[in-house]
Amino acid sequence: MMTTDSNPFISQPDDASAQSDASAGRPYAVHQPAGYPSRTDYPPYGQSSGQQYDQSYGSGNPYTNPYGQPSAQPTTRPPLWAPWYGINFGHAVARFLRKAFVFHGRASRGEYWWGMLFIMLLSFAVGFLTVAATDLAGIDIDSALSDNIANIASTVLQILIFIPDMSLSVRRLHDENLSGWWVLLPMVTTIMSAVATLVVLVTGSGDQAAQTMVIAMLVFFGSELLTILLSVILMILPSNPAGARFDRPPVTQ
Repeated sequence: MMTTDSNPFISQPDDASAQSDASAGRPYAVHQPAGYPSRTDYPPYGQSSGQQYDQSYGSGNPYTNPYGQPSAQPTTRPPLWAPWYGINFGHAVARFLRKAFVFHGRASRGEYWWGMLFIMLLSFAVGFLTVAATDLAGIDIDSALSDNIANIASTVLQILIFIPDMSLSVRRLHDENLSGWWVLLPMVTTIMSAVATLVVLVTGSGDQAAQTMVIAMLVFFGSELLTILLSVILMILPSNPAGARFDRPPVTQ
């Protein structure tokens, strides 16, 4: 049997090189066969070689943020005539009030839905204050007078926010690169539901009054559901950069 001592293909280290490897912390150093360049720059076992690799590739990619951490939002505030993406509730309410009668330009989804939340909160606040005021005035909450006061307060609020709500919806449609006239589509379906309900009630037979009423209610609520669905779909569509054609930035001279 041939041993490693007699194997001509494995070079045997001399005593001097073995002692130098042991002193350098390389007890298991590999010796290259004769004719090959030897490597003497191997690090000790378990230590890094210290070679630095270029980590700059991809460092400028904005999509390399760690998992679960949102990308940085722009800190600059856009001008009033431009849409504000990533807006918060306070700034959205301020824009809603400042642009109450502005029908040109665009509004981001955040501007619209924060504005809708503000309208809902305002409606609840008006209703609560109306009930509290009638109670303090000594008026029975269940009386007809209390109901009339609540209806008047609600009607006044609806009149006050009608134009701001309409202008915000038009600007949201502009952000989707749609004409502002699309805002009339839910109104058309509401009118059609009222007409269809009236037709069912008028043409219904007197002998089947209960059945006619049920059909009229189904037609009315179905049409109202369609109106709500159309309104939500129109307002949740993504932004389209082509909607910039509706902007009217100030002209600088």
